[in-house]
Parts: sequence; structure tokens; C-alpha cells
Amino acid sequence: MTKSPLVSVVVPHFNHGAYLKQRLDSILDQTFQDFEILLLDDGSTDNGPEIIQDYAARYECISAELRSENSGNPFAQWKRGVERAKGTFIWIAESDDSCSGNFLATVLEPLLQRESIGISYTATQLIDESGSLLDDCVWVEKDKELRDRWQNNFINSGQAECAEYLIRGNTLPNASAVVFRKSLYERCGGVDLSLRYAGDWLLWSKILLESDIAYSAQRLNFQRKHRESTTHKSFSDPLHFFEYHKVRQCIIMNTEVRTALCDMCKQQYQSDILSQLLIHRVHPVGIVRMLSKTLLDRRQHPKFSFISLLGEMLQRVWQKFT
Repeated sequence: MTKSPLVSVVVPHFNHGAYLKQRLDSILDQTFQDFEILLLDDGSTDNGPEIIQDYAARYECISAELRSENSGNPFAQWKRGVERAKGTFIWIAESDDSCSGNFLATVLEPLLQRESIGISYTATQLIDESGSLLDDCVWVEKDKELRDRWQNNFINSGQAECAEYLIRGNTLPNASAVVFRKSLYERCGGVDLSLRYAGDWLLWSKILLESDIAYSAQRLNFQRKHRESTTHKSFSDPLHFFEYHKVRQCIIMNTEVRTALCDMCKQQYQSDILSQLLIHRVHPVGIVRMLSKTLLDRRQHPKFSFISLLGEMLQRVWQKFT
């Protein structure tokens, strides 16, 4: 009987042919080698499928699945990949990113040492389209209140991490930096395909409600910034504001979040809605439709109920114009 690999590396791909060879080579060059690679193409129209087929033919550890049509949701590939995965641990290695050769060995160490840890990740270095290092950094390292925390390694309770940090935003902003336990992914229900932009943030939160988290301050993950990246596109779609609220609502309902942080999140949400109405000129009907996707939940926390948020938001509009 063939021994299952310890790690399943899921590489979702859509029109990243320009970066795909560097991505795959960075995985194949890892010092830790007990892994399988699942290459999933989501209806690409570039040369990516040819590269995928070439690598799958040359490397026994690689299997490929090509779709003729795009699924319309990047997290659909995550779901397909994890369902096919044989490993104990999952690494979603986005096809436009890269990493250092000791990434896997470093991120796996705490997972192998402590069963309670469900997620392990490293610091991220931003790179440009050509692979050159950028001076810019991910948002948690820019935040004056939070940035010092990510300068050192840490292990924390998942519930505490959610209540104090993930409630503020996705503090694991690049999936390529993360390795998680497949068993916990399955136990928490997997990735939510109703979300297009915040599916990763919600998944990390759900896993951490049942486990702990480990972080390495070494910059071993390289996230590529380019025009076609999902992160870049998400901020042009007002739906991402409402998905963010849905994640925060989940955290508030399942952890002990400080009142000050609850209030901060509520004010941010109301400001986001106002900006869509007043700055981006989103039609009010569109706002109501998006509200219905994220707020109409019978189990809502009182502070985040549809009526309370809408009432306070209208009050702020009235104060602004009177």
C-alpha cells in the first residue's frame, strides 16, 4: 500500500501562466519533501494548462485537473483540492506566489510538535510582477497598534486570536503563508462558497475556534502584487465590505470580544455602507440586497442585528446632513 504524504499542496490556478513555473519550482525545491502537489486549473485561457500538463508528466508527486470553464469563485478550487488531498496537512499555494526553500520545514515544526495547533503560518514578503522584493508590507505590519506583535514568533489560543486580532481584519492575509490540519477543515465545514472575497478569513476563524495558532516571523512566503490579483480586485467590489461583516459577526457570536472592539467593527461597517452610498454611488437597492446576504441571520449578535445597524446608520446620515 502506498504511504499517504504528510502534506497536500493545493495549487489553484487561473491565468497565472507567467508566474506558474516559479511557483512550482519553489514548491519542488523545498527542504521538506513528503508532499503531493494537486494542480487545479480553473478554465485558464493562457499557457498555464500547458505548463501544468508538462510538470504533471515530469514529476510523480504532481497530479493535475483541468476545467474547461471557470467556476466563478476562487474558493471552489480550494474545496476541490482539499477533497482530493491525501495529506494530514494542507497548504494552499496560490499560483502567482512563491516561497523560500525552508518554508514547509519551518511552518510544519509547531504543527508536528503540538496537536492543539490547527494553523501555522509565516511572515510574508511582497514581490512585484518580476519577482523583485518590494519595500511595501502586508497591512498588519503597517498598523501602528498591531505591527510590533508580528515582529516575533508566537503561539496563541485560537479563541483569543479571533477575539483580539482576527476580529479587526484578516491577519493571515495571504493563504500561501498558511498550513492547516485537514481534519479541522472538515470538522468546521470547510470553505464557505457563498463568499467570494472573505472565504479565507472566515475559514481561518472557524478553524481557530477549535484550535491554536503558531506564527514564524521569518519572511518565507512571497506574495506577488499585480493588477490581476484577487486581493487587488476585491476592493473594487462593494460586496467585500458585507462579507467582512459576516466574518466579524461569526467571531463575535462564538468568542468573548471586547466591547470596544465590537463598537469599532460596527462603526467601520456603517462607514463602509455610507461610503458605498455617498462616494461610490452604489444604488440603495443594491445595498439592501447585499445587506440581506450578510445580515439576515436569526442567530445574530444583538449589537450586529439588521435593525440596530440600519437604525444607527440612518442616524449618522441624518447627523451628517443636518
